Amino acid sequence: MRVRTFYLDIAQWAAEEPARWGPWAVPCPISDDEIHKAKERKRRKARMDQRTRERLPVLPILTSTADRRRRTAADLLQAANNTEPGALIPGTDRSLRKAAVPTAAGHLTWAEETSGGRRRNLTYEEAEVFWAFATIEVLRLTGIRNEELLELTHHSVTQYRLPSTGEVVPLLQIAPSKTDTERLLLAGPELADVLSAIISRSRGPDAAIPLVASYEVREKVSTSARAARSLDCGGQPLHRDRR
Repeated sequence: MRVRTFYLDIAQWAAEEPARWGPWAVPCPISDDEIHKAKERKRRKARMDQRTRERLPVLPILTSTADRRRRTAADLLQAANNTEPGALIPGTDRSLRKAAVPTAAGHLTWAEETSGGRRRNLTYEEAEVFWAFATIEVLRLTGIRNEELLELTHHSVTQYRLPSTGEVVPLLQIAPSKTDTERLLLAGPELADVLSAIISRSRGPDAAIPLVASYEVREKVSTSARAARSLDCGGQPLHRDRR
């Protein structure tokens, strides 16, 4: 692999700097068949499948725990929002009181432990457990990859009307990833409920989904830069550029 890579690097350099590397560019003597690693790939796939089989029995425990933590954090945040600063938060066994933090952002709710005085950002805690729950549920109900999950936007949720009955069924559009093919998944009731909760949570005060810029680590570009490059080529921005 290293020798083959070296030959291919020289060929690439020769295309970029013909005067310097052109005399050294020659066909690679190592063919594709010599670097075939079918056995290694099969063994790696077998190890991955074994890990999945080992973890599958505890999946119901994971999902129920994530859902319970989400509900508990939401109830605690709601109780804290209805509590005056300095007063004990109901339902916490007198262990938390709402903290008065004049310098904090107005949308954040802080609590203070009665024993020790440690402060907790309840708004942040509720957001963390919600997105953990949403991530687990979407991955569990769709079977998509992490990369495909990160590419989902509210534009990925579409609908299709059955011509025979007129029934509208929700669909989830998966952007091309490892297989380089776009897919449409039928969203069942559970998945549709989770997606609805995510979209409702993401809406701004005007009920619109706000634009969010993200950074692609591997390509080292932001979504705004990728959108501009797509438009320069005469195309339309991808859905992921309108997140």
